[in-house]
Amino acid sequence: QLQWCYERCDALVIPSITEGFGLPVAEGLLAGCRVICSDIAALREVGGDQCRYFELGRHQKEAFENAVATSLKQPKPPAVSLPHLSADVLTYEYASLYRQVLEGRLAKAASRSNHSKLRDKSALREV
Repeated sequence: QLQWCYERCDALVIPSITEGFGLPVAEGLLAGCRVICSDIAALREVGGDQCRYFELGRHQKEAFENAVATSLKQPKPPAVSLPHLSADVLTYEYASLYRQVLEGRLAKAASRSNHSKLRDKSALREV
């Protein structure tokens, strides 16, 4: 049902102040929607140069109105591919992140262990 809406809407508008990921942006782009959204990091990260962004702040109402009007004058875009959000890429990114975290913790633990051993040897020499 949601896919049907994405495919038939004139534009997907996301006037968000804070966003965790921006899944509607990805869904809209994959369906070929015109996507108009707030110019915030989470939405820009997902939408890249495929969306029309508007600034939040002092003149946000005018910026929003201009973004919608300008977008509706443009032809509807084709559905896009978002390879940076594919399961393979995300799996690789998460595995790399976890590997870095674990390597950092192991290095820290080894450093503490070596420091402790040196301290113990030093104490033995004093006896």
